[in-house]
Amino acid sequence: MKRWGIRARVVLAAVVPAIVLGAFMIAYFTHLRLTDLEQAYTDRGRALARQVATATEYAVFSNNVEDLNRLLEAALKEEGVEGIVALSPGGRLLTKAGNLNPTPAYLPVTSAQQETLPTRVRFYEPILPARIVIGDLGFDGLTSVPTASPLGAIIIDISN
Repeated sequence: MKRWGIRARVVLAAVVPAIVLGAFMIAYFTHLRLTDLEQAYTDRGRALARQVATATEYAVFSNNVEDLNRLLEAALKEEGVEGIVALSPGGRLLTKAGNLNPTPAYLPVTSAQQETLPTRVRFYEPILPARIVIGDLGFDGLTSVPTASPLGAIIIDISN
């Protein structure tokens, strides 16, 4: 067996820790970046579901299916959106745009939720009616307060 000289040992002692540290830092920062991207993706899906639920509030309240279809078709044009479903308070299908596969279990959605499917992420958002509370001084202290019972729900699938 050949013995290593002092020069080879010094190079080995200097290079191996740097290589190990470099590999560790690459793995760590890649993990951080992927986690940040996943969080941004989730935040975007929640924001889109909340936006569609807010936009469809009046159409669901007035049972205007044509307007509801128009709003869902417009939201379907967003990047990565595979399908959208609008449900009544009892979980009955009001209208749908795109393709939701597998079809969600039509149950009443009372709070914002998220479900990860093999190729998509599904976001559930209740459609809450907002009521305006007028302060004692007239219109100076307007606040919008959501009421407790939802008018329905929006379910959005966004592709991974």
